Amino acid sequence: MTPNVDVSILADAGYDFLLFDTQHSAWEIKQLQPSIQTMRGKQAAPLVRVAANQAYQICFALDAGARGIVVPMVNTSAEAEAAVRACRYFPSATAGNAGCAASGVSSRITAITSIP
Repeated sequence: MTPNVDVSILADAGYDFLLFDTQHSAWEIKQLQPSIQTMRGKQAAPLVRVAANQAYQICFALDAGARGIVVPMVNTSAEAEAAVRACRYFPSATAGNAGCAASGVSSRITAITSIP
């Protein structure tokens, strides 16, 4: 999707989720919140593919209201652990919770990961 798409129509079109790709599209991480908030109460869940495995991008996407995160270029268990830590609040990780009140999201995603 690109920023000029009417997200509210797609969110009720029968899809299980809508993916906002901030790695390979025109979406910027700071553009997500208004579109994700229009999906509240809709059938589809908002998922975000962040541009990199960086805690600030993961936290921003979750605080904007994403219900799932796709993290690119995770090749080691240490990289996977870093992504999971970014999805959790203190004391389990270093993420704060200041953005949750603004986005209406009260809890982070419980991340499950499996590294071969």
